[in-house]
Amino acid sequence: MGGNSAASDTQKRWALELWQAGHLTSRRAIDILDVQDVMDLWAAAGALGVKIRPGLLVREARAAERATAMVRRLMNKQGPEEGEGP
Repeated sequence: MGGNSAASDTQKRWALELWQAGHLTSRRAIDILDVQDVMDLWAAAGALGVKIRPGLLVREARAAERATAMVRRLMNKQGPEEGEGP
């Protein structure tokens, strides 16, 4: 934790807005708001009236695609688990 529980509601709102605009990482926003995880960020956003964007930023979508491709490659290397598939 960042130990920054003294952040004002205005500072928290700014951090959440910057996070949603893609100018602040979720990790940094978590530290500023002194919360546990992204679910807590979402809850704080709701409480402070900050809208959560419905989709991913382009760079987030690309990162998700790369991660998905890596997982698929690893799964194809390992083959099906025992008892799965034909």
